[in-house]
Amino acid sequence: MPHPNTLVACFLLCQIAAAILFAEEETALAPVPDKTLEQVLEEVRLEFKLPALAGGIITSDGMKEMAAVGKRKLGVDTAVTNNDLWHLGSCTKAMTATLIGILVSEGKLTWETTLGGLFPEDAGEMDEAFRTINLTHLLTHRSGLPANGPWRALGAKLSPTLQRRGLLRRMMKQPLLNEPGSQFLYSNVGYALAGLMAETVAGTSWESLIQEKLFKPLAMNQVGFGIPGTIDQTDQPWGHHSTFLGFGPLKPIQADNASSLGPAGTVHASLHDWAKFIALHLNAEQKLLPPEIWNHLHTPPADADYAFGWTVVQRPWAGGEALTHSGSNTVNFSVCWLAPKKDFAVIVATNTGQPDAALALDKAASQLIRRHLQ
Repeated sequence: MPHPNTLVACFLLCQIAAAILFAEEETALAPVPDKTLEQVLEEVRLEFKLPALAGGIITSDGMKEMAAVGKRKLGVDTAVTNNDLWHLGSCTKAMTATLIGILVSEGKLTWETTLGGLFPEDAGEMDEAFRTINLTHLLTHRSGLPANGPWRALGAKLSPTLQRRGLLRRMMKQPLLNEPGSQFLYSNVGYALAGLMAETVAGTSWESLIQEKLFKPLAMNQVGFGIPGTIDQTDQPWGHHSTFLGFGPLKPIQADNASSLGPAGTVHASLHDWAKFIALHLNAEQKLLPPEIWNHLHTPPADADYAFGWTVVQRPWAGGEALTHSGSNTVNFSVCWLAPKKDFAVIVATNTGQPDAALALDKAASQLIRRHLQ
């Protein structure tokens, strides 16, 4: 089973790819042949030898076009479908940040709520700097917390909430890597603790809370947590990982991050349901959040490019700011790109964490962007 601590390496690979993607305007504007979306995705899938590949083009009205090609599991002749579930990895983070935004709008939290203030019973044992970490620090990766925690040592028989409570207890006595608010340091721990703050003020688990506050209002019915599908069956796509130093033949596997990492990266969803969440972030007239919360979620700290679950970059094809994120649990990979000023987005996902999965999804996303602009 892939070790969860390798997740940060996958994220960094994703972010490097995101940083260089579509640097030239003509890249996105180059003409594309008249092909079906299935043909476009199949060409990318074959080029990179992916088990399966799925993608869609979205506007604020919802899914405009989508397709899925390839197999759910290598060695089994079962094709993926448009209704299959895809693991979103760290693309979960934008969902958690949006949930926090809802709680802020309800007055249950503020962006300045600190760990010391929310957990006064533990504050006396907290490292001095740890007490000052607030929600903005956690959601913009400026908390000074490490990339990953001892996920598998938090008690597999405990509920995810209790595991996250144990994570807080372990982390609060350790010196931080940076002063809170000082600089960017990507942290799955930070998002897990943000999820703990949400479930603490709401009195229910993050898993139940995000279903109630976000997924149900958006009618996201094909969404869940952890491994998609049934163990030992091929009713959903299996993950795949390389078997030798990241470059051997792909091996199908049903594996995921520990459940305690949930707010940082355990959501799976159908393309259609993922599109509902993406469309929410395209629609400036949506009613789920007030405008000031909406703007806050898309605004990075000064001199930074990571906002609340989104990397914010300038792209000519987007008409200015583009929002992006990528995710991997080491055996699946997903990427989304949003162009709010042009009212469109693209999402792509594959059921492998092979070394060139990021490049494959970059190429697929580029093709979808070109297709929409053309």
